[in-house]
Amino acid sequence: MISVILLSGTALNSSAIEAYDNPDGFLTEDNIVSASKIIKFLEPALKIYEIVFGNKFIDIDINDTRTLELCGYISENSDLNIVNVLKKIPVKASGLEAFYKLTNTDTTEIRNSIYDLRDKAYAEKNDTLGLALFIFGAYLSVIESAEVYTVPFGNDGTTRVAFDASFMDGTSETVYTDIYFSKDGYVYGPNGSGMQLLGFECSVYDLMIYASVNCWMRDFGFCFLYDLFCYTTPFFNYETRRFKFDYADKEWMIQVWKGNYIITNGAEVGIYNREPGSIGTFYNCYDDEMNMTLKLSCGDDVIYDIKKEHWWINGFKLTEGLYNPEKMIVEFSIEFPEEAMAQAFADSVENHYKKDASCVLNQNIVAVIW
Repeated sequence: MISVILLSGTALNSSAIEAYDNPDGFLTEDNIVSASKIIKFLEPALKIYEIVFGNKFIDIDINDTRTLELCGYISENSDLNIVNVLKKIPVKASGLEAFYKLTNTDTTEIRNSIYDLRDKAYAEKNDTLGLALFIFGAYLSVIESAEVYTVPFGNDGTTRVAFDASFMDGTSETVYTDIYFSKDGYVYGPNGSGMQLLGFECSVYDLMIYASVNCWMRDFGFCFLYDLFCYTTPFFNYETRRFKFDYADKEWMIQVWKGNYIITNGAEVGIYNREPGSIGTFYNCYDDEMNMTLKLSCGDDVIYDIKKEHWWINGFKLTEGLYNPEKMIVEFSIEFPEEAMAQAFADSVENHYKKDASCVLNQNIVAVIW
């Protein structure tokens, strides 16, 4: 689901801009940005990509009942047909295939040498590098076809996604991914790292995506350049506020976002800190968690209402259309470890120069409306 969303949002910004002219805050029926329309818009771009890079679509076969059931639910309730989209991803390196045939290259040897590096990375607990090397090795081997299915994992109804990949050299490989389906439709990865170490989890029946507590982004902190990058792409259309305060010999920042993320409506609240006197805009991610709540709404429509123990609570929901970020209302609360810290944060909200957020302080809990 994450892979589809990351590949599906090229048309967003122009459509999101149209929402600013809608006085009701929601795109009119004629202007709704549906997933199917975005995929249709992408088809010419994918064709150009195929021509330039020589990549073709591999034959992806999904016959697993559970996988099709979850994909079908998403399609029926959000207009995002994951099965069809997967068949439009050009990952067969046909240019490489022609080169290998011309030069009589042993692709098996190439794959095995890269997989040796992959196994070494896994042995050293570098799962991110190991995954990257696996993908690289499989890609260079030229995948001809893939069959996706699930296998039982444990005794509680959880299943694990696997696939059989067939390569141009006639060999095949069964790969067990780090993507798990719980019986209640929750899709997750191991140790709070997200699906396949991507940093995100998914609740299929809620049509929601969340960041995992131990996502890889936690190691990279946050700075203004991240927002600047998002502003310059067509994938995001959001507003943000930064509430800064000093406490316990550290500079703190609570940052809030609301808006359109790819083809979802979403919001985020992140907790960050750094050493006093630090120069620039970079902050470290908070190395612990706090009890947090997050509610996102627009008018009478409550998009979602969640609570978690987290350092970066967020939610991105698939819908048939996108709300105007200016019309969205974010309500969140944080339970701080000390009342003095809660007071410092409340003061930063009240003193923010935008004056468009309000808060209520109750001992060590601060509730904010923006």
